[in-house]
Amino acid sequence: MVKVKLMPYIYHTASRDITVNSYLVSSDSTNVVIDPCDIDAIVETLGTRKLDAVLLTHGHWDHILGIKDCVERFGCKVYASVNAPAKFADPHLNCSDTHNFVYQTHIPQSSLVLLQGDSNFVIGDINVTAQHFGGHCDCSIFYYIQDNCFVGDSLFVHKVVHTEFPTSNATELAINTKNFLDSHRLENLNIYPGHTDPYKLSEII
Repeated sequence: MVKVKLMPYIYHTASRDITVNSYLVSSDSTNVVIDPCDIDAIVETLGTRKLDAVLLTHGHWDHILGIKDCVERFGCKVYASVNAPAKFADPHLNCSDTHNFVYQTHIPQSSLVLLQGDSNFVIGDINVTAQHFGGHCDCSIFYYIQDNCFVGDSLFVHKVVHTEFPTSNATELAINTKNFLDSHRLENLNIYPGHTDPYKLSEII
């Protein structure tokens, strides 16, 4: 069984404070971070362990600020949608410009594992299923690890999923959400969102 550690981080922007969730998923021998924010918190949480990979749920600024630090410190791979790299260097596409600042980063192509559509892969001894989940943006991905699902900003209990951003699509989000709920309503998955507290899928069905 894997263990999931929530690592919340507060960004202080000119417009408001934003609390963002990163997660460390650990097995006996493998450690994966989802949506890294603060490298210091990641290093402290890992202790003497290594980081094997980063998984990105999408490419908006508040979920990617730690990816360059992770790559440089640990030499790990970054798994993301094939549409995510376009956001890294574009403040409009990564939505940092909506908070009155410019965020740009560059990740070497050799460090990226780009996912197109749905896929299954293994990192160390952790099995991952990635599901494309367009709607919030065109690079949104759900990651399933055992009975845990990491959903980024695409599924909340008491928070609206925003669809006013570049590459958002409200119709696609509605279809994908209905299909997800219909497919998993018999499974009480642990849902780990990019903001707000984790919850059980039963709380929204």
